[in-house]
Amino acid sequence: MLKPVKVNSRKYRYYLEQQVLDYQMILLLTTLGVSLDEIRHYLKNKGRLTGLFNSKKSLIKKQIKQLEFNLDSLDKFLGNLKSNGTMVKPEVKSLQPFGVFYIEKIGPYAKIGNYCQELENIFNNKGQNFTTLAIFDNPTYQPRQSQIKVGALANKQMKVKQ
Repeated sequence: MLKPVKVNSRKYRYYLEQQVLDYQMILLLTTLGVSLDEIRHYLKNKGRLTGLFNSKKSLIKKQIKQLEFNLDSLDKFLGNLKSNGTMVKPEVKSLQPFGVFYIEKIGPYAKIGNYCQELENIFNNKGQNFTTLAIFDNPTYQPRQSQIKVGALANKQMKVKQ
């Protein structure tokens, strides 16, 4: 990234004072997680560090939030594994009656998102508050081959395709 001003016969490289300062800045920026491409772009365009630091700061904050979310999720999953031997904590709740459009599927839990998308595609108009839910008909925990009813709470704006 930094080319010496001069290389003597003994292969000693000589740099200008500004290049030494650029080298120190490169070392500092790499410890802050700035990529060499970003540093190269900064040096080439003599950009402002303020913009670079602000973008890195927001990226790091985002990464911290994601890591905190992951840590909280791991704690919940560990707690569930200890209490019931599974990652999830199934709950049975009694609710007031409500209307539901649903499709029935047999498959893995991992495809629930795909099933919800399939259900969403049956509507010309799904309304503003499209809420989906998954109902498992299996009496036991079967994450790979489960009988699932994927539903959407009915609302007045919903229009089903022909």
